Amino acid sequence: QPETAALAKSPKFRELTRGVLFAAGDAMGAVAGCERLRELGYDVLGLSGLLTCSPLARREAGAANAPVYGVEELTDPATAASIV
Repeated sequence: QPETAALAKSPKFRELTRGVLFAAGDAMGAVAGCERLRELGYDVLGLSGLLTCSPLARREAGAANAPVYGVEELTDPATAASIV
């Protein structure tokens, strides 16, 4: 989306963030999205999104070299605290 791309490219936004938790619908989108975010200078803290519903997609998303968090992990206070 143009608005999201503009925000991601914003030096001010990048300055205000320590890292990003990227949500993707599938493993291919997760890997490509992580690559793009890293190219822009972001630290990808983890992946989440619809891809976590599929064990295969979770494994495939491992190619992005970022932890994958499902709803269970994100609703656990200890896990959520460890991300931020």
